[in-house]
Amino acid sequence: YKELFFEGDVPRRYKELVRYRLSLIHGCQFCNRNNRASSLEAGLTEADLDAMEDFENGPFSEADKAAIALAEQLALTNMGGALTPPLYA
Repeated sequence: YKELFFEGDVPRRYKELVRYRLSLIHGCQFCNRNNRASSLEAGLTEADLDAMEDFENGPFSEADKAAIALAEQLALTNMGGALTPPLYA
């Protein structure tokens, strides 16, 4: 867990965006609460997190939006999820 979220080459901001979006999709209140706190520690703002449901129109960079879109493809509820070439880029 530590290696996945706090080490490696991918900036923590993107990891936290993915983790928080997944917890919202999956509906885990325990995860939402803890992931929200972790996201705030990583530099995301309350406004960022509140805009997650409509992220395409939120205060996110294109890289942020790609990370959130990736989370939607990884969600357990998306059995047909796919990493398309545009999303990969």
